Amino acid sequence: MGIFPNDAAITRLARAVLMEQDELWQLEGLCRNAKPVQSTSAHNTITIR
Repeated sequence: MGIFPNDAAITRLARAVLMEQDELWQLEGLCRNAKPVQSTSAHNTITIR
């Protein structure tokens, strides 16, 4: 017996790791495709006279 009691345990661990990584990749993709939020600070205000 090694670290894992059987092959199913190895498969479950590998599946969990891959699912977590897939979620991270999906979130990164959403962040890359998101539009930037417009700044509302006074430093970026244009005054027309």
